[in-house]
Amino acid sequence: MATDASAMVYNLLAADSGVTAIVDARIRPDVMDDGETLPAIVYWRVSGIHYNTINGAKAEIAESRFTIESYATTRKGANDLAEAVRLAMIDLPQSNVAVRHVSVETGQQHYVNYPTDGTEIVRYVTAQDFRLTFKEDV
Repeated sequence: MATDASAMVYNLLAADSGVTAIVDARIRPDVMDDGETLPAIVYWRVSGIHYNTINGAKAEIAESRFTIESYATTRKGANDLAEAVRLAMIDLPQSNVAVRHVSVETGQQHYVNYPTDGTEIVRYVTAQDFRLTFKEDV
């Protein structure tokens, strides 16, 4: 069975007290639910590569790039959540043997989602890209 890099991202975020203090359990893959309470996190896999061999031996190493978006009702809230996400992603627990390395590919990118459903709730978004290198089940 292939290694689930998306589950690794979820587990890193959900295990971090700095993140969960802000979003509780509102960490979603791919898309946010309609009417989701903010603040919240949405993440998805952008790309990935598998290393077949290194020096003739089976590599069992892969990399995946993820976008993680931090949503809040204010710009400061989105930026603060994004910083908590960054710290959670780069501060790997010593017990994590699957994830070998995490790097920030792109720093904070800001945008705003304006309401289209008749409400006046503006969602501020801070997006970041991360690259995970991890041990792959082959």
